[in-house]
Amino acid sequence: MKQNSSINLYLKENKILDGLLKKAYIEKIPVVDKNTGRFLELICILANPRNILEIGCGIGFSSYFMIKNLKDGKYTGIDLNAERAKRAEEFIKRNFPEKKCRFITGNALKIIPELGSKYDMVFIDGAKHEYPFYIKIVKSKLRKNALIIADNIFYKNKIFNKKVG
Repeated sequence: MKQNSSINLYLKENKILDGLLKKAYIEKIPVVDKNTGRFLELICILANPRNILEIGCGIGFSSYFMIKNLKDGKYTGIDLNAERAKRAEEFIKRNFPEKKCRFITGNALKIIPELGSKYDMVFIDGAKHEYPFYIKIVKSKLRKNALIIADNIFYKNKIFNKKVG
């Protein structure tokens, strides 16, 4: 039977991602599903962002899809949980050693104003009740025509329950 290198690469990638998904499930770590990951990958292919910010990078599952096709750009992931941010960094460096990525631990609302970069794409997957504040604070860090993508905006109908001034 003739081998197809693209299929083999896809199967290898699925094995890597399935392993991470299994760990996340066992440890009850929230991650985006594969379809959301593929959506992020497609957006990155189409928009070709050079500088990506992720709020709530967790253990690096969603990061993987955004970093995968990042050419000469940079990725910054922020997570409140130090152990998860470390795992994300290790996972990404193991799979993409050539990519320019940094992972920061702490409260994104305090970290973002201190970031010196401008971003072409921001993916928000942090504390759901803080989404309006993330959007408000990240506005000054956006390049022209930047994308803001927010995961689970209707999460338990909580996102729109409070007015943000």
